[in-house]
Amino acid sequence: MGSYVILAQNQADVILKITALTRSCVVIPCSFKMEKEYVTGLQFLWVTKTDGYMFHTNKGNILDNFKGRTRLLGNPDEQNCTVEMDDVQTHDNGPFCFTAEKENEKYSFNNSCVFIIMQASPDKPVMSSLPEDIDPGTRITVKCSVNHTCSSHPPKISWSVPTARETISHNHMGGGVWETVSDVTFIPTGYEEIDEIVCSANFWGGKTQNHTAILSVKRIQGVGFGPYVIASSFVFILVCLLAGVCIYKRRQSPLNMPEGGAALNNRGNRSDVRPNNTYKVSENEPFSKPHMPSPKSEPKSSGNDYEAEYANLEDLNVYGNV
Repeated sequence: MGSYVILAQNQADVILKITALTRSCVVIPCSFKMEKEYVTGLQFLWVTKTDGYMFHTNKGNILDNFKGRTRLLGNPDEQNCTVEMDDVQTHDNGPFCFTAEKENEKYSFNNSCVFIIMQASPDKPVMSSLPEDIDPGTRITVKCSVNHTCSSHPPKISWSVPTARETISHNHMGGGVWETVSDVTFIPTGYEEIDEIVCSANFWGGKTQNHTAILSVKRIQGVGFGPYVIASSFVFILVCLLAGVCIYKRRQSPLNMPEGGAALNNRGNRSDVRPNNTYKVSENEPFSKPHMPSPKSEPKSSGNDYEAEYANLEDLNVYGNV
């Protein structure tokens, strides 16, 4: 086995403690300086307290518990030993110490160990203040920011209102902490259904944290819910029109017409038309009334002859009603 070369001048710059959100990732910043001229071809190692490897340039040497969850983000040629741990578990608290080796030579560094402090819930986003009594149509600018330690997969910020413009920035706050900022411009209309604005930070690994603020926008008098009223009125008118068409079609259907109307419609097709009892007048012959016996020509009865009078009435019906 090679021996460790531990020199006072081999210095690493690793923060002593860093916070990590469980199920997310944590990026541990690391850089180093060597006493002599930098040795090329070094292999970087991150060692656990049990002398196993949380990370090793030769991936086959990594502990099973960390395989597929750690990777080197730094460039060895730039003396950068930054490492990422993904899907952070509650038992990944360390300490983890950086070392290097080349062939049989091993190099240790001062100030090279880090402890990870687990955080179950993400930080809450911070939103800039909003003006009060905003006039509809006014352009409003607001910021939402959130801190994290997963710089390789920063949180994504979303808004509950439509935005006209958005600018995303990432700022290094030091100590492995980063700030993601969303700077947006939106234009309230005065028709907002909910008087609030929500900024949501969605973290790598699936956790979410929100910040809600009051959105004080002046309502347009009399039409506070204009779009909804117009939409409802349009639907009502459309239903009325459809109902009217259905009623009209039902009334025009032969099944719903009165018996007299049906008879009139079918008279032209009936074969059992009653014979016409009226007399037909020839075009070349003058019309002459049927001879009606004069009351004077009939013998007078000594009494009231009701049967004769009834017969005369029947004769009259022949020339009048059908």
